[in-house]
Amino acid sequence: MSEYTKLIRHLESAHNLEEKVQKILEYPKNSKERKKLCFKLQNLGNFRHNVEVLKRKEGILKVIRRSSESKISYKDYACCPSCLGFFCSKDYWRHAKGRCSFLKHLSERSSLRSAKGILEAYLLDEDASFSDQHIKEVLLRMRNPVIVSTVKNDWLLMRYVKTLVGKKRLSVGRKNIIRDKVRSMARLFLEVKKIQPNLLQFSETFEGRYFDAVKDAVHTLSGRGKYQMLSQVLRLGHSLRKCCHLLIGDSLKKNNEVKKESVSNFLELLENEWSGKLSKCAV
Repeated sequence: MSEYTKLIRHLESAHNLEEKVQKILEYPKNSKERKKLCFKLQNLGNFRHNVEVLKRKEGILKVIRRSSESKISYKDYACCPSCLGFFCSKDYWRHAKGRCSFLKHLSERSSLRSAKGILEAYLLDEDASFSDQHIKEVLLRMRNPVIVSTVKNDWLLMRYVKTLVGKKRLSVGRKNIIRDKVRSMARLFLEVKKIQPNLLQFSETFEGRYFDAVKDAVHTLSGRGKYQMLSQVLRLGHSLRKCCHLLIGDSLKKNNEVKKESVSNFLELLENEWSGKLSKCAV
């Protein structure tokens, strides 16, 4: 008996009241759409198993395709941001090129970047393993009280700080770079709020309907026309992409499919327009 048949029988008997399972059972048996949704649900279970393996650093990863190389580390695997299947990073391009029916219209490079970023965000520790002292040092040297208050009172911006700080000792130069990135994102949020005063948290910005407001805020911060700074546009785009990964990772933890889809749509707009239209305007 195939693994697919066993899974379908288990879902029908034990989980037939759950929303995702009911959606699968709406389709006829052996239909393409039913197999597709079942595959994605199976990948979600494998994804949660794999992140526990990565956290404990012991166990066996459940992957879609294992690498033919004999010596390969668990660090060499990444998960597809759309179907959540695990692949070796070197072989991921085959999946991204056209084999994934869930994958958004992203380039192979952008897709791999998202695959690694989302996994990194999901594994981000919430406890004292991060150096609170380093975070305090980063915020302490930021002299603008409005910026500091904005960062401290926003969970996504604080999580962004934690991601940049990591677990290693930081040099003075590295702290200055982190401080500059965080300050830029806080200013961007404040600028977006001028356009959309109803926004309370930075995480609310990552919806398709606010993408134009974000673009306008970037133009304001980086200048317009021939005076626009390309480096600032690209830097803000990179930071926004990082925040998208953090939000998608958080959505996966909370099993919030609506938020995950919303942020994924924003990320698709970001990948498709940022390096193209927006960056060309800055040249």
